[in-house]
Amino acid sequence: MAQPVLTYTVTWGTGNIYQKLSGKSYVDPNGNTVDCSYLTVTFSSSAHFKKFYATAVKDGSNYGFENDILVDIAPNGAATGILLYELTERAANVNFSFTINASSLTAGDGNYRIGLYLQDDDGVWNYEYFLVSSTGEWLVTNNGDNLQVPVVT
Repeated sequence: MAQPVLTYTVTWGTGNIYQKLSGKSYVDPNGNTVDCSYLTVTFSSSAHFKKFYATAVKDGSNYGFENDILVDIAPNGAATGILLYELTERAANVNFSFTINASSLTAGDGNYRIGLYLQDDDGVWNYEYFLVSSTGEWLVTNNGDNLQVPVVT
């Protein structure tokens, strides 16, 4: 069986061209309120999947699997991050969405790795990620693309 392909999009809060998360709203130079308090992730799988986890770890922390345990949310208390969202047993080609609030990123200001883990019917894990800054103005995907942020004038 071919490994399912996990695809996703990230949609920032209302008017948030800054692509950062913050506990406060901002007013841009045009007087528009910018809501930086959340982002929404929409994802789908090209095949049926058994499990899906979305996690957040502070950039530089351990992540991924060690001895078949997802260290992002390790059950033994040694977790390096938090569980943002999870699903079990879902059909292929169906969109699912969840929201990440600035208040969910509890390790303080900095960059966070948002991990998207998908397990296929054979038990194989597919992993995608993106980085979110709670202080900066950028987004990087796991293929290294920098998504440019428009400048507000």
